[in-house]
Amino acid sequence: MTRTSWPWPTPKPTRIPPPVIVPSPGIFYTGLCCGTPLPDARIEQAVARGFTTFRANLAPATPASFDQFAKYPCTPLWIVGQYGHTVAGMQRTSAEVRTLDLPSRIELGNEPNIGDAPAGMPAVSPYDYAGIALDTRAEIEARGHACYYGSISSLNPDALAWLAEMLSWAPWIRRVSVHRYPYRDDQDPSKSPHGSRANEMAALLRVLNSRRVLVTETGIQCPPVDEARQLAYLQQEVGYWRAVPACDGVIVWVEGNAPQESYGLREGTDGRWREAGRVFLGPPVPMRAVAIVVYSEAGQPVPDAACWMQTTQTDWLTGTTGADGVLTWPEVPAGLSFSHLKVEAEGYVPLDVSIVLDAHNQQVRIGLGYDPDVPNAILLPGLTPAHFDPSTLTLEQLAQVRGAMWTARCNVSFGPRPYQDSNILALNYYHLYGDGERQQMLAAYLQRGYTHGVCSVPLDEGGYHHMWPSQDYPLAQERWDAFLDSVQERCDAGIWGNVFFAIPDELQDYPERWGELEPFFLQERAQRLLRIAILAWEPLKPSAWWVNGSQWLARVFPKALRGLHFTPDHDAPGIGGELMPDGSIMGNDEMWRRVAPYIHIFPHQSKQFEDGEAGYQSWLENWNPAVRGSYPDRFDNGYAGWPTFSAWGYRGILAFPAEYLAWWCTNQNEPEATAQRWGDGAISAGARGYLDGGTRPV
Repeated sequence: MTRTSWPWPTPKPTRIPPPVIVPSPGIFYTGLCCGTPLPDARIEQAVARGFTTFRANLAPATPASFDQFAKYPCTPLWIVGQYGHTVAGMQRTSAEVRTLDLPSRIELGNEPNIGDAPAGMPAVSPYDYAGIALDTRAEIEARGHACYYGSISSLNPDALAWLAEMLSWAPWIRRVSVHRYPYRDDQDPSKSPHGSRANEMAALLRVLNSRRVLVTETGIQCPPVDEARQLAYLQQEVGYWRAVPACDGVIVWVEGNAPQESYGLREGTDGRWREAGRVFLGPPVPMRAVAIVVYSEAGQPVPDAACWMQTTQTDWLTGTTGADGVLTWPEVPAGLSFSHLKVEAEGYVPLDVSIVLDAHNQQVRIGLGYDPDVPNAILLPGLTPAHFDPSTLTLEQLAQVRGAMWTARCNVSFGPRPYQDSNILALNYYHLYGDGERQQMLAAYLQRGYTHGVCSVPLDEGGYHHMWPSQDYPLAQERWDAFLDSVQERCDAGIWGNVFFAIPDELQDYPERWGELEPFFLQERAQRLLRIAILAWEPLKPSAWWVNGSQWLARVFPKALRGLHFTPDHDAPGIGGELMPDGSIMGNDEMWRRVAPYIHIFPHQSKQFEDGEAGYQSWLENWNPAVRGSYPDRFDNGYAGWPTFSAWGYRGILAFPAEYLAWWCTNQNEPEATAQRWGDGAISAGARGYLDGGTRPV
């Protein structure tokens, strides 16, 4: 079925994307303190890992602190922050840095502690400090640094006023780094002059939103054991910074030994500082809807199909189709063009393709053709079944029988001549062999062009004269599942016509017990795989038995191609001499009429090979429609009163040679070529198939 219209959900016009924490290749916190040079090996390691921007905390800053920088001219930019542990130290650092002859590629950023309490500075409370701006306006203007670092923690009004003033007369400042310690400051938010962290942030935003501010950064200072609290603060901070239109990200750093798994942290040089990566906030993203419509090659919707569509190098949308085979993602970035789509569903070959999307609502139609109502849809082939499904075959296709019951040869372990090239390839016991021998059997069988093979319920006490392992009663689900697995394996390889003999020899005399097999036969998988059902192996039973069995077979295998198999050269489902209700002898015609409504095929068995060439010529006449009394003449033309109706509904029963050399090839090692001659001869005479060897196509 094809839908010509689609009830599109209304996508949100924009979406605020969640924060994405990725390893930052940008800033490496060197941890330089008190002028201690960083070991060359550590800088080389950082450069090799892609870091191009270095932030050094220098207190005091000396020429020796910068000597190592000149060794690495490949590094394009260094950002140097400065701070002091005391007010005097901060003043000294500022003065020293101003006297240095810095390399031109070093961009110096000033870092006075605005509103923070440097160690050793007396204070009434953390919020009483006026802006400690050690650099005057004249000094800042004289240097013209593009980056400005400020530890704006408590965000007291004086600090915010100083920051607003600086941004007003220093338009060249393109980056402001705002360090904040939420754990420390939020322990007692009531001390904040703003009353809460949210109010503090609102006050800061009133300053930043009116100026050209590109990047901010925040800090988290928490006890290392309180990882949950760290994560909570990080999420909160990300939410605050979303309100800064010009803020393209937050660089989060953590003080303490928080687990690396939390933020993808990298250990700092001093064993404490860890560079945490950048939290990309991103601007609001325009959205559109994308629907994945999943159908099979057969044109059926595929429910519960798992779908993935790539949105970034590391991110995927995921979901599962509903009963109608449809999955809709209502919020897909409109800018997403090149993507990758994966679809996996039980019973189907996975789909893995690249797709190109436009900026509008769009369908990806897998297994459905063009629909004028959705002209921009992406069209892809339907999902291919992972296994061949014989339930898709018609009865006419199934009736084109071409196989070899027990005449092909294969050197395998079980059989009349184990491990010899003359051993019989008996597909009836295929499920009892190991993987290697099964593959060997399949290759040998398919090489001969066969498409049909026999199999039977896995109950066989004694294993046919002990040539194969015994399969004792009762039947268990585990054994049945393994048997069906083997049938599916045969189907997938190319033996799609599996001729299944339903009633084992041990139960032929006990029709009242056939119901014990029905829970296995009626399973959906069995009905799908066992498309050709034969009642039993060569029973010799009265007409009533055959009528009951044919009705049972039609009830249990309603969609199968159904047939009856007799003892050699037996012509009808009954025993000679049976009486009719009026006392007359029941003829073959009557025996067939009683079962014909339930039966499609008659797989014939013969022992005329014993009669040599004369037997062969006589046997061929059975399949020649021009010979009076042949099986085609009887079932097609009604010769001798035989029925021309059957379960087909539009023709008589189809008879074909099914067993003519199996016994001699198995027990007397008759050459396979003999069976092939007989099968080919039957096709030439007019037979519509064969099941005991041949080379001719059907």
